[in-house]
Amino acid sequence: MTYYDYYDVLRGKSNATQEELKRAYRKLALKYHSGKNPNEGKKFKQISQAYEVFSDAKKRELYDKGEKAIKEGGAMKGHGEWINPKDACESCNGGKIVQKKKILEVLLDKGMKDGQKITSHDKGDQEPGLEPEDIIIVLDQKGRTVFTRGEDRFKHMDIQLIEALCDSQKSSSTLDN
Repeated sequence: MTYYDYYDVLRGKSNATQEELKRAYRKLALKYHSGKNPNEGKKFKQISQAYEVFSDAKKRELYDKGEKAIKEGGAMKGHGEWINPKDACESCNGGKIVQKKKILEVLLDKGMKDGQKITSHDKGDQEPGLEPEDIIIVLDQKGRTVFTRGEDRFKHMDIQLIEALCDSQKSSSTLDN
């Protein structure tokens, strides 16, 4: 990639004011616009790139310090950052994000209800510059045929009339076996 001196492109000086650079950009943009000069697309693109740098105070400051990275957005895909290639991670290819699978352990307490939500704070998707997201797990209780739920657990059992009248005992399994 060829780098250009953007001050030369806009025919300005490094001590030019923002207003002077803006006037120079407008004058050159009118002259080299593809509508008037279809063969000057490359020149118009250079003028636009130069003005994009100079219209942002931070980018202009970096440019004046010699940071050529702002011409292409650096290694971070246009986010205005520049890193030393030695410090770049190899697994993210300049994207600052690496996809990983993670297994979360969720503790379920006895008595939790169908539809109850469990929130795991800051364990969701993470991106540079953004707060990590929460993961919300909604319980979906599978139906049981033996027990019913309310404030207490109930189990319906069929017994004979004689068993009820004689105060007999009958064994049954529980949730804990």
